[in-house]
Amino acid sequence: GWNGLALSAFAKAAKQFNDLTYAKSATEIKNYIYKNLWKNNTLYRAVKNNKTLAEGGLEDYAYVAQGLSDWFEYEHNELDNEWQNQIIKQAWQRFYSKKGWLLAQNMLLKYGQGEPVVADGVLPSPSAILIRATLFSPESHFKTDSSNLRNILAALNIENPEITQSSFWYASQIINLLRYQQANHK
Repeated sequence: GWNGLALSAFAKAAKQFNDLTYAKSATEIKNYIYKNLWKNNTLYRAVKNNKTLAEGGLEDYAYVAQGLSDWFEYEHNELDNEWQNQIIKQAWQRFYSKKGWLLAQNMLLKYGQGEPVVADGVLPSPSAILIRATLFSPESHFKTDSSNLRNILAALNIENPEITQSSFWYASQIINLLRYQQANHK
């Protein structure tokens, strides 16, 4: 996840300032994730001595997907776009069901299982970031399938009272709701 956040920051800086130094840093981070942390359609949290230490959780997939989306806006590389679509697809399959969001697979403790909406914390909600990368990335293919779109719209949780009663903790989700509403009610 931290690599995804760094990729996003450097990609945005490269675009904003048209600076090749930022673009080089973003490329190095993207390549590191792809070569070391992405294996057999699985994103890993860490690698040491060429051994994967743990599979990534929702936040890892979400932040890498968003980083690749931001990178695509700068670089427009179709291979990176296809990779982002694979990450998005895997994230939805692994971490979302009709019961809600899982923060990680194979959890020993039941905490974080089936959350209808994941709140923002120190970092933006990983579920909201994944929804953003899925719905608003220019070349996201996952949303074009009608069953996937139904899941995405269900994950927006438009009628969830938690969002309106404690809106401070769901700012990322509220931004998604507003952007979706603006995009579909023009």
